[in-house]
Amino acid sequence: MIDFSVFASGHRLVIFCALGLIAGALAWWVASGKARQHALLASRAIPWISRRMEDFQLAMIFQALALLLKGGYSMTQAVEVAAQSALSETPEVFF
Repeated sequence: MIDFSVFASGHRLVIFCALGLIAGALAWWVASGKARQHALLASRAIPWISRRMEDFQLAMIFQALALLLKGGYSMTQAVEVAAQSALSETPEVFF
């Protein structure tokens, strides 16, 4: 720990530049949408999270169907709209 403190005190500019680059890369990763894609892929790789996501998508479909049917849509139109909105690859509610 003492060796690291001596190194850090001698190389402050390098450490701050490296931290700035890391923060910039992290901000770009999040802003570009890659973070969402990677998190979604990682969550689908874990079986119990993947099952919960599927359950949540089914709940979204049922909710959308109920709202559309109450709103006066026919069953075929409501199923088409609900399937398009609830089964998208990147649902907005996860992030």
